[in-house]
Amino acid sequence: MVLKAGALVAAHFAHLAGTVCSHPQAEPETEAHRTGKETLAQWLTRCLPDARVTLEAELPSGQRADVLIETESRRAVLEYQCADLSSREWRRRHALYRTTGIQDLWLLGVGCWVSGIGESSIQYRDVSCCVPATGGLAPRGSASTAATPDYYDSHVIIPSELIRAMRADGAPLLFLDSLGDRWAAGTLIRFRPRGGTVRSLRGEVTARPLNQLPFPWNLMDWPIRMVSAESYLLQSRRPVIVSNRGDDSVRDWLRERHHLEEKDLAALFGILVPAGMAFDCSPRLWQACLYYRFVHGQVGQAWWIDEVVTWSRRYLPLAVSSGRLLRTALYQYQDLLSAAGLLSLPTGRGKARVEADFTSMGRCPDPVAAQKLATYRRTLAWDR
Repeated sequence: MVLKAGALVAAHFAHLAGTVCSHPQAEPETEAHRTGKETLAQWLTRCLPDARVTLEAELPSGQRADVLIETESRRAVLEYQCADLSSREWRRRHALYRTTGIQDLWLLGVGCWVSGIGESSIQYRDVSCCVPATGGLAPRGSASTAATPDYYDSHVIIPSELIRAMRADGAPLLFLDSLGDRWAAGTLIRFRPRGGTVRSLRGEVTARPLNQLPFPWNLMDWPIRMVSAESYLLQSRRPVIVSNRGDDSVRDWLRERHHLEEKDLAALFGILVPAGMAFDCSPRLWQACLYYRFVHGQVGQAWWIDEVVTWSRRYLPLAVSSGRLLRTALYQYQDLLSAAGLLSLPTGRGKARVEADFTSMGRCPDPVAAQKLATYRRTLAWDR
């Protein structure tokens, strides 16, 4: 690296001529991206004084988060994406965050916004818009506040591949103008699609200064893309609320049938499964139930996903009545068991063979390694 500290551009380090950066996720950083990350970090420090905020945080999964937020009960990242990104790469990064228990929220640079707008379709109006106490950007028609942001109605966006993927997976479409190229510097813009086609999106826009907004924890819980072609959550438009009301009954089953207490369960149980919200009990408990019912002590026997689905529907507490979300969760758990070496690679019909259990292996498989391998295989399936 070489230090560049001239009079025109902000002082920075740069690679020597002819060299290539060895970092696996390296990409040229623009002034807009650097300023946006610093703006987000300053905003988070004010909004969440008890949280630890880290810029360019290196994570155990090998990812580098733009801004990492750590509290006593949760971890989250904010990604400020100014450069173009393929849908495959975005979904890979998103899956790595969620499978390691980190919530992610993506903000796009205003350059993505400007390049995809049909200027002739914009109608400018000024109306009041408020931010609810729970955080987030509120639509037009809420109680007024002291500030009056810009509001754009009948707005049309020509979506990029990244925007189409985010909309399909239920991610909120947020834009940050870090340098004031279109709005005032530090303005957060939210686009709410109301219809459109693959080539154009029609919707409403709200814009607020970032420093006037609380941290939107509610936006961190946006739906997770399923392995199946269509997401049950996006089709039904009904929220799935997991209250863990079934924990006691599942604990009783493990205690009576296998003489196990929750504190004695292996570390492999409790890995985040994207569709695990189908169960109304904690991931640690329902995963342990399936292992001890269908894997433990059954080395050499067949694993049939239809049998697992039928048993789960009958005996495990569920948060939804739809079989699609349940089947997706079980397919994802099947992938984890296969990555851990307990099941063979399943066929297209969900048939596999029990290759090992904790007794025959003599140890519990490494949950981190199993999670990484399952995520990699899932990424390959998305690409196909």
